[in-house]
Amino acid sequence: MQGNAQQSPLLCALENAFRKWPLEHARKQGKNIEMHTFLRSSFIMCYNSIVASYWQVYTSEPTISMSWSQTLQTGDLHDQMTILIGSAIRLLCGEAGVFVVSNEAFDPQSSSEYTLYRLSTSQLPLLLASVQEGVQPNSRHLLVTETLPEALIEQFGPGCDDYSERLHDAERCSLFVHDHAGVLGVLHYIRPRGARSCFEQSEADQETQGRMQLFVTHLAAGLRSALKSQALVKEQGRLAAIFEHSMEGILTVDNALRIIDFNPAMQRLTGWSESEVLGRFYYEVLRPRDRQGNEVGLQGSPILQAFAGQSVVNREMIISARDGQRFDVYVTASCVRSARGEPMNGILNVRDITR
Repeated sequence: MQGNAQQSPLLCALENAFRKWPLEHARKQGKNIEMHTFLRSSFIMCYNSIVASYWQVYTSEPTISMSWSQTLQTGDLHDQMTILIGSAIRLLCGEAGVFVVSNEAFDPQSSSEYTLYRLSTSQLPLLLASVQEGVQPNSRHLLVTETLPEALIEQFGPGCDDYSERLHDAERCSLFVHDHAGVLGVLHYIRPRGARSCFEQSEADQETQGRMQLFVTHLAAGLRSALKSQALVKEQGRLAAIFEHSMEGILTVDNALRIIDFNPAMQRLTGWSESEVLGRFYYEVLRPRDRQGNEVGLQGSPILQAFAGQSVVNREMIISARDGQRFDVYVTASCVRSARGEPMNGILNVRDITR
């Protein structure tokens, strides 16, 4: 997919994070090239899975505009996070665990800032309470391993999962996940007692720390991209809710002034349904006039004026409904621009002042 003109910035970031491994730098630093290659191949499956979902979203429409209704699916992103966390836990010889996003106000009872792998939501508070009583990992000591407390084993109870029968011979591990930008969180997982991943099998402590740091670096790259994507989805959902439930009429157009969104308030005001106006020029639907009743041509179009950088706030106009009834309204127009500063979308807020 490299070089595709439609590739999104998010995909480019993932491409850099998972494909462009600094092998030459590793050779200069005397790193284990075999281990470096193993890490790359391990996470490339996670990369491909994440990219596949985004590629489907970003290529579903040939236009450069994205409608308010074209929000990404949070369920798909959650699945990708689960794959990434599950893969990391298995590479570390773990059987179950949770990744907790760094947040001082984190509360497992009210927050969704964590990703579970083969743990139930009822087991999560028990595990985190046990973790808080033990030694915490940090940037100098990335991995902390402790025996699983008997009290925790009893609270987990039998039959929760096929691994629960082996809890009496298990240990709890906590891995500090960070990168150059800061702390991402901590990966807590349960594994058989005495099990060691390939990142811990060196007799030299310094080499083991180096291998684990390399693993954490690659894991952090994938997690940071996924977390940013989740934040984007949440923001899109919030804006979509505002658009849907606003008491003011809102329509959006592409850079050719064709309608791509028509919210419920606008439908009630004009009598047009969204399906009837999509793709039509907005001024043909609203038939705007100035306060004196004169038709507003393209030069007087509030959205075109916003495209030109002019301020259009609470301008009094007259629009016509489907049945010909006219309404006095205040309109506010704004412009969404590309990274190059070119107009991509126009947004028109319409407030009825007749009623």
